[in-house]
Amino acid sequence: MEITRPTRYPDLILNPPGHAFWWPEMVFMHVYGHFYPIEIDQEDGTFYYLSGDKRVKLYNIKTHYDRWFYEVFESKVLGSSDD
Repeated sequence: MEITRPTRYPDLILNPPGHAFWWPEMVFMHVYGHFYPIEIDQEDGTFYYLSGDKRVKLYNIKTHYDRWFYEVFESKVLGSSDD
């Protein structure tokens, strides 16, 4: 599967090592510059990326995803303090 880099700034950059994540697109950029699709295991909720035929688990990512998801959700449902 060919993944292209989104044209906007990433939603999350982990330093170190420098991995980047685009949540709406579910795209992950490895520190070495390769792009991969992100998927969520429906059985246990773990995040992983697909590298060829191999599933590689992404550790400690769910917290970052949940924070992004719920902040966006709350801002859309509840509005911002500027409203």
